[in-house]
Amino acid sequence: MNFTAQNALLVNALLFMTGFIIMLFIIFRHKKRLSGLNSFGYYFLLNSIGALLMCYRDIVPYILSIVMANYFVILATMFMITGVSHFYNKKILYKQFLFISIVTIVGIYYFTFIDFNYEIRMVIFGVINFLLHVYLLRMLYINHKEKNERFELLGIIVSMFILTGILRAILLVISPTPETMFEIDSLSSLSVVLLGITGSLIVIGVLSLISNKLIREVKEANNIISNYINNSPVPSMVHAEDGEMLYISEVFTEITGYNIEDISTIDKWINVAYKEKRATVRKIIDDLYEFKDKKNNNIINIYTKDGKIRLWSFHSTYIGKLPDGRNCAMSIAVDITESKEKELEVLSLQEANKKLVEANNDAVDLAKLLVWRMNVEDKTDENQIFVNDKYKEVMGWETSESGMLPDKVFINSIYRDEEGQQSYDEFSILNSKVFSNEIDEYILYDFKHIHSISGKAVYLEHHTKVEERYPDGSVRIIGGYVIDVTETKKVKDALQFEREKAQKYLDIIGTILIALDKEGNITLINKKGCEILEVEENETLGKNWFDNFIPGEINQEIKQVFKDVFTSDSEFPTHYENNVVTSSGKKIAISWYNSVYLDMKGNIAGIISSGEDITEKLKYEENLRQMGYHDALTGLYNRRYYEEKLIELDIEDNFPITIAMGDINGLKLINDAFGHDAGDDLLVSAAKIVSETCRETDLVARIGGDEFVVIMPRTGEEEAEKIIGLIHEKSKSINIESIQLSISFGIKTKVESSEDIQEIYRSAEDLMYREKLLEIPSMRSGAIETILNTLYEKDKNSEIHSRTVSLLSEKIAKAYGMSRQDIAEVKTAGLLHDIGKIIISLEIINKEGKLSASEFTTIKTHSEIGFRILNSTSDMRSISNIVLCHHERWDGGGYPRGISGDDIPVKSRIIAIADAYDAMTSERTYRDIVTNEEALKEIIANAGTQFDPDLAKVFEKHFKDITM
Repeated sequence: MNFTAQNALLVNALLFMTGFIIMLFIIFRHKKRLSGLNSFGYYFLLNSIGALLMCYRDIVPYILSIVMANYFVILATMFMITGVSHFYNKKILYKQFLFISIVTIVGIYYFTFIDFNYEIRMVIFGVINFLLHVYLLRMLYINHKEKNERFELLGIIVSMFILTGILRAILLVISPTPETMFEIDSLSSLSVVLLGITGSLIVIGVLSLISNKLIREVKEANNIISNYINNSPVPSMVHAEDGEMLYISEVFTEITGYNIEDISTIDKWINVAYKEKRATVRKIIDDLYEFKDKKNNNIINIYTKDGKIRLWSFHSTYIGKLPDGRNCAMSIAVDITESKEKELEVLSLQEANKKLVEANNDAVDLAKLLVWRMNVEDKTDENQIFVNDKYKEVMGWETSESGMLPDKVFINSIYRDEEGQQSYDEFSILNSKVFSNEIDEYILYDFKHIHSISGKAVYLEHHTKVEERYPDGSVRIIGGYVIDVTETKKVKDALQFEREKAQKYLDIIGTILIALDKEGNITLINKKGCEILEVEENETLGKNWFDNFIPGEINQEIKQVFKDVFTSDSEFPTHYENNVVTSSGKKIAISWYNSVYLDMKGNIAGIISSGEDITEKLKYEENLRQMGYHDALTGLYNRRYYEEKLIELDIEDNFPITIAMGDINGLKLINDAFGHDAGDDLLVSAAKIVSETCRETDLVARIGGDEFVVIMPRTGEEEAEKIIGLIHEKSKSINIESIQLSISFGIKTKVESSEDIQEIYRSAEDLMYREKLLEIPSMRSGAIETILNTLYEKDKNSEIHSRTVSLLSEKIAKAYGMSRQDIAEVKTAGLLHDIGKIIISLEIINKEGKLSASEFTTIKTHSEIGFRILNSTSDMRSISNIVLCHHERWDGGGYPRGISGDDIPVKSRIIAIADAYDAMTSERTYRDIVTNEEALKEIIANAGTQFDPDLAKVFEKHFKDITM
C-alpha cells in the first residue's frame, strides 16, 4: 500500500477534526456547568489546522505550513493544559505559555527563513511539545495522588502520546535526510499516523475526564440535596419519575406524622394526603416530568396521619437526572395554616374597629375597651388623663381612686427604641395638628409602649377625637379608645416573616415569577422578574400587567386569554409563549407556565405564572434555520431548501412551472489557474447575476459546486428562455482574471399534473449538459489563450523564454529524427511549458539571488498547475503530460513525480535541455549569463544525471544548427 506522511497528516487532520466536532456537542450541552471545555475544543481544532497546513505544504506558504503549523500544535497542547487546569482549579500558566509561544515562533522562523536548519527546528518543536505533555501528565498524576482517585484515562493516553513522540523522534534521527519522512511506506510516515491516532485518542481521555467530573458533581449534588432536605426548616421531599420517594425532611415527618416507610412512593403520599384532590395533584406531578422547565406553585389542603387538615403552600420543580438515569423533582412547602387563621383574625379585628369608629363609641362595650379622656388645662404638666380599668390592666398603671393619671406617665410609657420613636414622632405630629385646630380626630396604628411592671412591649391602636373646644378653637376635652393589638402584631409579624421567607424561595428561582389578581394587577413578582423587566418591586406591585408589559399588537389577544379563565369553561393554557416589553422598551420572548390560585372559599382568585427568557434561544434557532437553508458562499438557497420547496411548488396553481438548470463553464480551470479565491469570485458573480435577473416569485438555489437551479412558477418555456437570455447577456460583462463568465443552461417545463417533477429536473439537467458540450471546448481554448497572454503581460521575460524554448525544442526534435506531427507537438509544448507560472508572484519569478526553501517549493508547483490547466481541454491532454514532466531528471531527482530514465516522456526530456540551455544563456536576476559553449559543456557534464545522455549527444552534435 502506498502511504506517505502527507497521507498520514491528512488522516490526522480528519481524526482531530472529528474530536473537535464531538467537543462542540459537549460544549453546547455542558458549557455553563464545566469551565475549561472551550480549551479542549481549541486543542482539537488547532491540531486539525496544523496537520492540514503540514499536509498541503506544497501549495501553502512556508510561513503557514512550517511556522504556524508547528506553533498551532504547541498552542493546542497549551490549551489542553489550560482545560485540565480549569477542571482541577489550578493556576493557569499564562506567562509561561507566552514565553513558550515566543520561543516556538522565533525559533522555528529563524531556522526556516534566516539560517535554515531542519534538525534544530525539529528539536525545538519536539522538546517543547514533549515537555508540555510531560507537564500535563504530571498534573494528572498529582491530582490522582492528592484526591486519592483512580488515575484518569487521559493520563494513560498522554503517556502513550509521549512514547509515540519519542519513537517519532528516533525515526527522524535515523532518517538519512529530512525528505525520507515523505517517502512511500516510510516507517516515519507510520509513526506520524501512530502519533496522530494517539493524539486523537485524547478525545476519549477528555470524554472520560468530563464524565468523571460530572459523576463527582452528581454525587456531590446528591449529598447536598440529602443534607438540604434533612435540615430543611420547611416540609420538603424529593421523588423520582417512577414514583419512588427518595427523601423527606424531618419537618415533613413532624407535621404530617408520616415517615418515608409510610409513603415509600409518591402515589402513597397522594392517596393519604389529598383525598378528593388526588387527580389534581397527580396531574401536577406528571407535568413536572413532561414539562421539565415548568414550576408549580399551589396552595392546597393536606391531611395528616392523625386526620387533621393543614394548609400548605407548595412549590415544585424538576431538578435533573439521578446517576442511574432517572428523572427527579423536588417539592417544598410552607405550612401556612396558623398564618392564614391569624390573618383572618386580623382582618376581622380591623373590620370590627372600623365599625366601632363609625358608631362613635356609643355602641361599644366600654368594659372591653381601653378608654381615656382628658380635660386640657393651661399647664400641660398638670393635665390628668382618665383611663378605665381595662387600660390600667393592659399597661400596669396605678391611678388614683378616681382613675386619673398624669399625662406625663402616658408620655413616659412610650417605648423609646427606633420603632417606638417612630411612633412617638408620628403621635407628636398628629397631636400638634389637633391642638392647632387642623384636625379633630386621628388613628395611630401599632403605637409601641412599655408595660410599667414587666417592661415588655405593648402595641396599642389609638383612636383619638376632640370632644369639645373653647370658642377660640383650642382643645378643652379630648378622649378616645385604645385597642390592645400586641398579639395581633405578633401574628402580623409572623405572617410577614413567612411571606419574606417565601419571597426568598421565589427569588432564588432562576425564572420570572408573577401573580395577577382578577383585574390583571400584579400582586407578586420575584427578583428575577424585576431583573428581566428592568423594574423595582415596589414600583411594580399594583400595576396592571397588560397595560404596562404586553406589546400593543398582542395586548387584546393575551387579555382575552386571561379573561376566559374567569368567565368561561374553556381549558386554561398551562403553557404559553409571548413577548413582553421591559421598562426601557425592549421586547423579550418569554415561555410561560401558568397555574390558577384559589381563595379560601375555593374560587379562582388569580393566576400565578413562571416564565423563562427564551429570546436568545429563539434567535439561535432562527440562525440555525437560516444556516440550514442557505449556501454560505453565495447567500442563495441550498439543495436542502430547494428539494423541500420543489415539493411545495409542484401544484396545479403554479402550472406551467419551469426548471432551469445552470452550470458554470470552466470553474475548475479558473481554480487551477488563478486559485480558489478567483473561483469563488466567479461563483459569487454568477449567483448575483442569476438572482438579480430572476423575479421575486422565482426560487434560485446553488445545489452543487458549480451548479445552480431556478424554479419559475407560472412560467412557460418561452418566457423562461427570455430570462435565461438576459442572464447570458449580463454574463458577458463579468470577467474574472480576464476570463469571461459563461453559464450553460437547460430548461424544461411541466404543464400537466401527471408529469413527474423529478423527471422535469433530470430533463433540464440533460439539456444543460448538451449545451455545455457545445460551449466548453471553445471556452476552455479561449481561456488557455487568455491565461498565456496574462502571463506574458505580467512578465515579458516569460514570453521571450517560452518562444526561445519552443524554437530550440523544435530543432532538437528535428535533429533527433522525430515525425512532423511529433515535432509540432514538442514545439507547442515548449511554448506552453511555463503556463503554470500564472499563479506565482512576480516577486518570486524575478527575485535576485537564491530562492528560499518555501519560494523554491512554490516555483516547483508550476508544472503541476500547467498540467491541470492544459488537461482540462481534450486537444491539449497529450501536451499537458509533456508539460508535467519537463522538470524531471534522468536520475530520478526531479519533480513533481520523481520518475527517471525512459519513464520520462522523450518530448519532456527535449524541453528539459532547451529550457536549461536558454536559462543559462539568457539574462536572469539570480545568475550571470554564460556563453553558449559554457552552457553546452554544462549540459554534457550533466548527461546521464540531469539530462537524457542520447539527447545530450544529439544536442552536442547539432549544436551550431540548433542554436543559430
